[in-house]
Formats: sequence, structure tokens, C-alpha cells
Amino acid sequence: SRDLLSAGLTGTAGIGDVTVEPVAEQSRPLAVLLRVRNDWGEACIHIDHQALLLYLERSHAMMPFGSEAQSRQADAELDQLLDEEQDPPVVQ
Repeated sequence: SRDLLSAGLTGTAGIGDVTVEPVAEQSRPLAVLLRVRNDWGEACIHIDHQALLLYLERSHAMMPFGSEAQSRQADAELDQLLDEEQDPPVVQ
């Protein structure tokens, strides 16, 4: 959820299979580590901190935090984007 990603910008967030935490390494830009675990293994995804912050700001402008349940349009649009049997949208 965006709430989990947002919390992971400043500290470790999440429990169980999905966690998010900021990562500061010397000589590298600040990043956020998204870790997804299951019985078969673990995936670690490093996301640029500024890029994630920008994504969260833009997504909040489109749909304020907490209002996701009020709109199912986003779910329908995502389903359409992920439908492998449909032609991809044309970008003009």
C-alpha cells in the first residue's frame, strides 16, 4: 500500500512478508529497500528515495491517501493494463 511505502521513507515499516526501509550507503543516493518474502525465497528491490517520494506525491494528488476504497475505477484501470489478452494502449 502507499501507506507502507510512505512509512518506509523514514524508517522500517511492515511486518511479515513485506517490509520497506530506507537505505543509506556511503557514496550512493538515498534509497528505499522493498523486501518481499515467501516460503520459496526473497526479492529485494532498491528504489531511489526521491523517485518514490515523487511517485507518492503524484499519486496523492490523483487520489488522496485513505480514499482508495471510495473509488474502484483505479482497480478497473489496473486490471485493464494487466490484461495480457488486450492490445497495449497506444501512446500518442
